[in-house]
Amino acid sequence: MKKLDGVESAEYNIATSQLRIAGKGP
Repeated sequence: MKKLDGVESAEYNIATSQLRIAGKGP
């Protein structure tokens, strides 16, 4: 897995937060 920069980190955090809200995330 590649190292995330600031922007990619933010997008990743948003995506994982959405998955958590949906009950499908870690």
